[in-house]
Amino acid sequence: MEVSTDGATWKPAASGTIDATNCRRYNAVPASGDTQGTRYVRFTILGNQVPDLATRCPAGSFDGCSYTDMTEPEVFGAAG
Repeated sequence: MEVSTDGATWKPAASGTIDATNCRRYNAVPASGDTQGTRYVRFTILGNQVPDLATRCPAGSFDGCSYTDMTEPEVFGAAG
């Protein structure tokens, strides 16, 4: 996750891995960097939750297996 005060300059605020055990539920990724003055938040999905398709997805496609998806992100914090 990255944060920005102006939407142009971004800085890292958190990182993590969501795996197959985290499917179909909300998963908290707490900010670990300086978030003071944050107005914008973005995150980048770097890969599927189950990267070993050949042996881990024998029953076919499911969320996070052969494709990547997400639900709406929620950002919590005090108003500035």
